[in-house]
Amino acid sequence: MEKRKRRIIILGAITFAIAVLGGISYWIYQRVETIKENKELSKQIPSYIHDFFDKKSASDYPLSPMKPNWKGRYLLFDEFANLSYNKKRNEELNTHKYFPNEEINGLVLVKPERKILGYYKSKDSDVENSANEAYQEFYVISYFDIKTETLIARDTIWGALPKKENQTVKTNTECFLLLVHLMRKN
Repeated sequence: MEKRKRRIIILGAITFAIAVLGGISYWIYQRVETIKENKELSKQIPSYIHDFFDKKSASDYPLSPMKPNWKGRYLLFDEFANLSYNKKRNEELNTHKYFPNEEINGLVLVKPERKILGYYKSKDSDVENSANEAYQEFYVISYFDIKTETLIARDTIWGALPKKENQTVKTNTECFLLLVHLMRKN
């Protein structure tokens, strides 16, 4: 009877471990596939949009504040070293129907940034380096009007503050839900 309980426990633990590893593997697979798909879609960004940001970033354009009057005809791109299409966010905003070749009136550019607020003190060393930075992530949202070739608005969505102790700070992805909510109002 004792052997049987031991086998059941071992089989249960093995089954649980396989399920957990399978779930993690599937999550990683989904992430990689999303990155690949966005990379392929980014290759389809029309050349006239690439021309705006070929050697410039959104912050290089003049800011002329006004309310976007794009009638929902815009696209959202992530602004890293170059523009990157984000399929999921455009689908949430219902702007994916304009990609890649429909006429649009504006672009919403999302650029991730981080602000160093200090450094965590180490027991071993007081050297300040990137490994012990206490930073706050944030996103700069730029609204670029295609007809006037100017920035018409700029927002900042701040992420979570760093932990008081040296722990991994997670990205605040919930801020994009706020962005989706704000963009649906326009």
